[in-house]
Amino acid sequence: MTAPTLKPRRRWLAFALSAVRVGLGHAYGGRLRRGLCWVLLLWATALAGVAGMVYGNGPAALILCCVLSVTVYVLSAIDAYDIARKAQPLTLKWYQRWYFYIVFFIVLCLAEEAVRETIKQNFCEAFRIPSTAMSPTLIPGDNVLVTKRAYIVQQPERNDVIVHTLADDPLTPQDESAVNYVKRIVAVGGDLVEIRGTTLYLNGKIVEEPFAQWALGGEKEQPPLTVPEGCYFVLGDNRDYSKDSRYWSDPFVHREQITGKVLSIYWPWDRAGATVR
Repeated sequence: MTAPTLKPRRRWLAFALSAVRVGLGHAYGGRLRRGLCWVLLLWATALAGVAGMVYGNGPAALILCCVLSVTVYVLSAIDAYDIARKAQPLTLKWYQRWYFYIVFFIVLCLAEEAVRETIKQNFCEAFRIPSTAMSPTLIPGDNVLVTKRAYIVQQPERNDVIVHTLADDPLTPQDESAVNYVKRIVAVGGDLVEIRGTTLYLNGKIVEEPFAQWALGGEKEQPPLTVPEGCYFVLGDNRDYSKDSRYWSDPFVHREQITGKVLSIYWPWDRAGATVR
C-alpha cells in the first residue's frame, strides 16, 4: 500500500490568504471551523458598527468599526500564520485544495455583498452630496449617513432633512424614481404653505429659518398650496439654487418615496461628526 503524501504548510501563504480574505488562511492550515469563527467575528464587528452609526455617534462608530475590522484582519492573518508554523506535514483534507479556496473566496464575497445590501436597504446607507442645493447645511463633497429606520414608528416631521426619489415625470427624460434627492421638509399633510420673496409662510404664519439662504434675493415664489395627507413639501436650504417642490410638476414628495432621514456627516474629516439639523 502506498503511503499517503504529506504536505507541509507554508507560513507566508497562510498569512497572505488570510490577508486577502479572512478565514482563507485557516482553511489552508486545516482549521476551517476556526477560520469561519474569524469570519463571523468580522461580520459581527461590521454589524456593531452599523448599529453604532444608526443609533449612536455616526462618525465615531464608523471610525471604530474601521479600526476593529482592520484589527480582526491582522489578528486573523497572524493566527493563520501561527497555525501554519506549528503544523506538521499532513494529509490534505477535502477542503485543502486550490479549487476549494476559489469557491470559498467567491462564496464569502457573495455573502458579504448580500449582508451589505441588506444593511443598505433596511438599516443605513451612505450618500455623497453632489451640489450646493442644501448649502450651508450640506456642501458638495459631504458624505452623509442616512438611516432607513427613522420612520418605522414615527412619521416624517417639519425640518427633517431627507433623501427621497420622485415619481416619473413624462416631461423629464430621466427616470426620476432612480435618482436620490436631499431636501428639507418644510410642510406636512394638511399644512398651507406659501413663499413670498424670501419668507416662508406656514398656515398663515411666518417661519423663522436660520439654516436657509437666498443668494439671489428670492428667485422662485410659491403661491398658497395645501399639502395633501401622506405628502410633504420640500425645499433645499440654498433656496435660489435648489430645484425642489416649487419646480416639480407634482410638487409633493409622497411617503413611499422617502428613502430615509439624514443623520450626520461622516466625511470629510473637518466636517465629520456634524449632526444634520
